[in-house]
Amino acid sequence: MRKWGALGICAVLLAVGGCGGVLSKETRESSTPLDSFAELRSDLKSFQGRTVILGGEVIETRNHADSTTLLILEKPLGSAQRPTAEDVSGGRFMVRFGRYLDPVLLSPGRRITVAGRVLGLETESVGQAPYDYVLLEGLEIHLWKDPAPPSPTVWPDYRPWYPWWYDPYWGRRPWFW
Repeated sequence: MRKWGALGICAVLLAVGGCGGVLSKETRESSTPLDSFAELRSDLKSFQGRTVILGGEVIETRNHADSTTLLILEKPLGSAQRPTAEDVSGGRFMVRFGRYLDPVLLSPGRRITVAGRVLGLETESVGQAPYDYVLLEGLEIHLWKDPAPPSPTVWPDYRPWYPWWYDPYWGRRPWFW
């Protein structure tokens, strides 16, 4: 019985220890917590110079001679700082990294979590309308792997109210099935 108790405690410690997030502990501890992206946009002056953690989907990657700028559609962060797949967004933001980032890896639609220092606003056009992007100086970045596509089902869809040996589709399938 004591062995199972020790194994249970180890399992709980591993589970809790693995839920910290994808960015470094120092960055997580030094960042300012946000309730929402709208809070950052509405009170940008009070967040100026502070580190925040945001996530979303890459819209565009722009490489310059000495830096890379990412345009990101903000998505709320879920568990482990992963951007959710919901069709909800608080707007767009821009992150500048002082190094080269490969645009193939940061292709449009990739989910991303970034930590950055708030610099202010930068106005650019989206289509023909001006848009105020929240501008961050990038400190850390994490690219999320896309979830694997669902595998096709091999077996036919049996209804739970039929017995295991009964095939409701008997006679309606091709001869080789």
